[in-house]
Amino acid sequence: MDDYWALQACLDNGGTIVLQGWGYYELSQTLEVHSNSTLTSEYGYAYLVAQPMMLGPIIHASASGFTLSKLDVSGNKWDRVDMTPLCAHPNGYNIQIDGENFTIDDVISEQAMCGTGAELTGSSFTVQNSLFEGNGFPQDWWWIPGNVPGAWSDGLTLLTCDYSNIVGNVSDENTDVDLIVGGGDYCNIQNAWSSNTAVHAFAGFMVEKFMEQYNHSSATPLYHVIQRSSGST
Repeated sequence: MDDYWALQACLDNGGTIVLQGWGYYELSQTLEVHSNSTLTSEYGYAYLVAQPMMLGPIIHASASGFTLSKLDVSGNKWDRVDMTPLCAHPNGYNIQIDGENFTIDDVISEQAMCGTGAELTGSSFTVQNSLFEGNGFPQDWWWIPGNVPGAWSDGLTLLTCDYSNIVGNVSDENTDVDLIVGGGDYCNIQNAWSSNTAVHAFAGFMVEKFMEQYNHSSATPLYHVIQRSSGST
């Protein structure tokens, strides 16, 4: 069953969309979130899952002033492993956002096919109390039928993070970099937990400069815990 059309119609109407708590919603296409709207669930988490043939992020927004909360966004990677040869940006992402003044609160992003659990760029946004877990396939899992090299995934990718707060988030068993920051004036990152004890990852926390004009002036990364098993790097 494809729930895309019904959910997108609700999003197009704007306002606050409250999904059924613990409801299961299958998606064949990317949901587009608009400005000044809220997508949440009445209790627990609403489960948004990519159908096996889906390409593109599960949730996308080029908007401002919106909120995502109490959602479990799943890339359903085990049912999409045959699609990994099509892992070009952003086909395997779970969430992709370019915006301002938005909030991601108490969201789970898991099982991305490749790329990232969430790619965010913009300013004055907040990501808090969220979990980025089990995204992508490890570099050394070449034996998976249909899997291709490069189908690994970040947990949370911040292309830019200007005047934003990234607080109290957990990254667990992702397969590229758990949390990567590409640039941000006054980017406040606190209380981040990163753990890889079962699968290979390349790094727990990475500060990068994705473009020449990006910088990290007055950025405040504080209180990080990075846990690795002896088989991880």
